[in-house]
Amino acid sequence: MVAAPPRFREYADLGASVECYRDQRFFELESLGPLTDLEPGAALHHREVWTLIGPDERPLDQVLASLPEQPAEMVD
Repeated sequence: MVAAPPRFREYADLGASVECYRDQRFFELESLGPLTDLEPGAALHHREVWTLIGPDERPLDQVLASLPEQPAEMVD
């Protein structure tokens, strides 16, 4: 059986495939897979591919090194 492509499948949390959370210390980005029924002992793999893009032409390690150790107070 071949599953439908993820964009045509049902997702939990009001159909979200991505959820975000933030507080004063960090920002979390969580990817979610589509709802899937598994037989006992079956496995499912959820693959993520990330690309980090800096705000300018500097290498990303230089951009990260220039960030403050403690983030500024966040305003909601």
